[in-house]
Amino acid sequence: MSLRFSPKEAAERGFISKSDADAMLRQMAASGRKGRGSAAPCAKAPGTIQGKKPRTYSPDSLTPQQQLYEALLERLPGRIEQEKTGLVPGRQFRADIFIEPNVIVEMDGFQYHSSLGAFKNDRERQNLMVACGYLVFRAYTGQVKDDEQRAVLVDLIVTAANGCRPTPEQCRQRKSEA
Repeated sequence: MSLRFSPKEAAERGFISKSDADAMLRQMAASGRKGRGSAAPCAKAPGTIQGKKPRTYSPDSLTPQQQLYEALLERLPGRIEQEKTGLVPGRQFRADIFIEPNVIVEMDGFQYHSSLGAFKNDRERQNLMVACGYLVFRAYTGQVKDDEQRAVLVDLIVTAANGCRPTPEQCRQRKSEA
């Protein structure tokens, strides 16, 4: 069984932002597609090279994954890759964003998990990645598109990538202060 939502339904349920839904609907209309349809797959920005930041893209022209990659690249130059494979021996998994030595960032959401099978496969992948010693962060479109939420997420990922992991007590203390 799989669940499919139109962009409008996905926005109503909070899976994607209204602006993302509107963009998907415009894209579908421009391509002549009708009905429920799904979003176009995420692709790398042309000219994106590890350690090099493309200078010709505005944040609005980038996918959420590319936006997060660019934000992390500014803070961790030379340590970050997109679409990294070969991290789990014997598996053909691809990490959306990989940061040396052991941090993986995976994008979630309607665009990436349009079926129950895709959702389950993603959880299996994450469990194997954790078992292999990787720290896995999950991000979603709305979180990356919102400047404040993206800044918090980037800070968390950079802190972990730099080997600074708070104790559970420190985390509880931060939560009570918020």
